[in-house]
Amino acid sequence: MPVYIICLEKPLGSEKHKASHYIGYSPNTRTLYNRLKQHFNGRGSAFTRAAYEKGIKFKVTAIYSGDRITERKMKNQKNHKKFCPNCTNYKPKYRKFRNHRIIMENFNKC
Repeated sequence: MPVYIICLEKPLGSEKHKASHYIGYSPNTRTLYNRLKQHFNGRGSAFTRAAYEKGIKFKVTAIYSGDRITERKMKNQKNHKKFCPNCTNYKPKYRKFRNHRIIMENFNKC
């Protein structure tokens, strides 16, 4: 079960409240592909929809093995950037999802 990180090219929001990362969960690989398609076509979460509408590019930077509880633990830390390998040198304790490279390559071509 994958938990994924989406990193925006530039932050979304106001000067006071900015966000540049999204953490999501999918129950399996098949639904992960569908969910990522939704994000990249502007029909995903409100966060990625807003980025899409503003023309902000984004990409999948990490896919970890986990479940909804893992996703919630990551979100509750209120530091999504910490889990992004492109933005920090932090090594999370979470295992990479088994097909993470193939999935990221397919979606980051856009």
